[in-house]
Amino acid sequence: MNKGHSGGWNLFGLIIVSLVIAVLAGAAGCGRSSNDTPEQLTLYSIDGREERRNSVTEQRFQGYPVLGWLDIEDADDRKAIMSAVEQGIAQSNGKPPVCFSPRYGIQAMRHDKSSAYVISFQCLQLQVIHDDATIMKTTTAAPEAVLNGYLTKAGIPLAPE
Repeated sequence: MNKGHSGGWNLFGLIIVSLVIAVLAGAAGCGRSSNDTPEQLTLYSIDGREERRNSVTEQRFQGYPVLGWLDIEDADDRKAIMSAVEQGIAQSNGKPPVCFSPRYGIQAMRHDKSSAYVISFQCLQLQVIHDDATIMKTTTAAPEAVLNGYLTKAGIPLAPE
């Protein structure tokens, strides 16, 4: 008799966990259509090396020193950057390493909602911050070339590895 009761609770628990995952995934941009191009996007070069995290700089992005930034004005460029990041997430193996040394940041505005991405291609991870929720995701290194292309073309320095 107790077994049937706990089975009901297991189903209830599964439903609750599924709902929580769905809400968090939505907050992180999972399932967001790549056609949903941000209206505004700023690409940052940041120095997330452990020895540089506490350095004194005028500008910081999510707590990390900023080496430079670029406002991406063209909608096709904003779409290309976000598509590369989303593809990196989709193609990752989902196994996060134990390090996090970010070199890139993205601040994106979609439908008056802001999302921040703090990206460590060296450690194949990124943080997605949306509505005060922070979610860690894994990625591949593939989007790094796209982000480097925009930053170097604008003359913005990249953090050393």
